[in-house]
Amino acid sequence: MTLMPELIDAHVHICFNGDPTPLTALNYPPRLIQLFGAFNAMNTLEAGFTIVRDMGSPMGFAFALKKGIEM
Repeated sequence: MTLMPELIDAHVHICFNGDPTPLTALNYPPRLIQLFGAFNAMNTLEAGFTIVRDMGSPMGFAFALKKGIEM
């Protein structure tokens, strides 16, 4: 077994889908953008990152995602 300290990613855009032009995400339906955020948060946690700092998500979706995770 391996024991690692928590990993921190200080620059993520949690609600984007990895498109090379991030502003195209603004053309997606809001609910789809929220799904991107939930999916990315799950993948980030499974990769070992326990702390992330979102550097910009459309329409404040990162705040809603944070609240949902806390609940």
